[in-house]
Amino acid sequence: DSGTNFTKMNATVQISPAVSWAQTVGFKPPKPGWKLEHVLVAATDRWNQSSKKIPEPLPFAIDILDKEGRLLYHYSDTQLRYFTHPQGYVLADIQIPALPVNDNFFICFYGYAQVFLLTEMQNATGNSYYYDESTGRLIRAVLITHSNKTIPVNWIIRAAGE
Repeated sequence: DSGTNFTKMNATVQISPAVSWAQTVGFKPPKPGWKLEHVLVAATDRWNQSSKKIPEPLPFAIDILDKEGRLLYHYSDTQLRYFTHPQGYVLADIQIPALPVNDNFFICFYGYAQVFLLTEMQNATGNSYYYDESTGRLIRAVLITHSNKTIPVNWIIRAAGE
């Protein structure tokens, strides 16, 4: 994403258009020998405190892929402890075992049409994609307006480590 503070972003929440498609962001390690330790995802399951009952557990998954599309790490869980929040979306910190990353890599978020990812609608960096798991293709992330125009967007997924 552009690094803009969430409260100042022109943003919406968006689900992936197909269950086998991930909302994906490409990254370059900041230095040689860097290790990915945290995946930060801004998302919501659309529950809010006006609801009378806690939502049902829903699955989500994260894949870390190398620049060739090979799986480096897989994580899956239910959304309750990460994306169920009284105020809507939250920046969830998913800790992973230290993963050495020496070249470009991708973080793929599978919300399975149930977890909505925060989407920045301006200042697109060109690093956000849809990843079609069935074909291995990366497709630039865009939103299509009611007038059939496309807007390039940033998925709010961040990588942190040492």
